[in-house]
Amino acid sequence: MAKRWYIVHAYSNFENKVADSIREQAKQRGLSDLFEEMPLPSTPFHGGFGLLTLHGVPKPVYRAFQLLHQAGDRRLAVSANPHPTVDLLATRSDDRIQVVVSNHNVPLAPIAEEPVTIVLAGLSGEAPLRTSLLKIDAGHANPKRRWQELGSPEYPDAATISELLRASKLRRAALPGRRVDDGIAFDLTVPPHGVAALEMRR
Repeated sequence: MAKRWYIVHAYSNFENKVADSIREQAKQRGLSDLFEEMPLPSTPFHGGFGLLTLHGVPKPVYRAFQLLHQAGDRRLAVSANPHPTVDLLATRSDDRIQVVVSNHNVPLAPIAEEPVTIVLAGLSGEAPLRTSLLKIDAGHANPKRRWQELGSPEYPDAATISELLRASKLRRAALPGRRVDDGIAFDLTVPPHGVAALEMRR
């Protein structure tokens, strides 16, 4: 006998009550063996795939794609020492230079906090640039951490979701540079599975 699929929609905070009611009615009518359940997770952070939570809160990977979307249309040449977990992408547009650094490895593989020095060469003739740093890591653009600080509510209310949306945002911080020969050097540290984006704007 072919299976038929039914999707049950319930108002938030009542999903479990609806499921319990359906189970009880099936049991009373002797139909328990005919039902199979595939419940969707109700918690905001359940380890599933996707760029957004069930409530539309951007996850860190969403912010990483946002940084790539903001990259310039010209790729800059990069000279770097090979590293097993650190990668770098440098781009520029007419009014901005962006350098994205990631420190990532496959699950359970060795990884550690890494110091990184970025040297932008050939800027001696450039107009003064405003520099900022955006981070994605355990302490930045991380709504899950804020959700845990709020007690990990299974059914967050509107105020909690607003708080999670704020915690997910990319925030600019100043990053002073230092003059070296024909360019400017910037020192930063990228934690495990972190992303840092250096931006210089006119």
